[in-house]
Amino acid sequence: MKKVLSLCGPLAITLGFAVSAHATTLEIRGTYTALASSPNLKSLYTGTSTVPSTVPNTGIGGDVLIFIPMTGLGIGARSESLGFTSTLNGFQYKSSLRRTAVIVEYRLINTLLHIGPIATYGITNNASMDVDDGVGNKYKWEPDSVTTYSVGLEAGVGLGPFVLGLEAGFLSAKYKKMTDRNAVSKETPDLDMSGGYSKAYLGFGF
Repeated sequence: MKKVLSLCGPLAITLGFAVSAHATTLEIRGTYTALASSPNLKSLYTGTSTVPSTVPNTGIGGDVLIFIPMTGLGIGARSESLGFTSTLNGFQYKSSLRRTAVIVEYRLINTLLHIGPIATYGITNNASMDVDDGVGNKYKWEPDSVTTYSVGLEAGVGLGPFVLGLEAGFLSAKYKKMTDRNAVSKETPDLDMSGGYSKAYLGFGF
């Protein structure tokens, strides 16, 4: 029995290293994101015309992640740009959100397959919303401050040096005290661009 136990210890360690060898310690990946938000666009227009409907924010970005060996814990940075253009009978909304965020994630499984929760917090956020009512009034809304964070779940696979996967969750994006830089409107409304998001990524793991 003692001989069996003495063999089990080294075998378990060997298997552990074999499994962890498939896990990456550095990932660099490109992303494509769709954000389904439902802001009150009417708050940015003082006229009586029917405003266009909200359409999904989409855009590209990139992640850099470093994983602490044998833990599944990863930290890194995310840069992404999201926006939409929506028109109706000459009326147009054009939205832009650019954010740089810190990433923290924990992979419950981190071998050839990986899955686990992921969260981000925006450290720099820049947003704007251009409105053209089609009859000569052009608004350029910019918030006094923007706060963003996200929580989600990711799942992916490693194929040789490549990693690919999907991420989905909720992105909170709050715009405070929107100001019209063109001074067409004197109002300072808040805008909530939060919503569910989905993200596809492709990159390299080392």
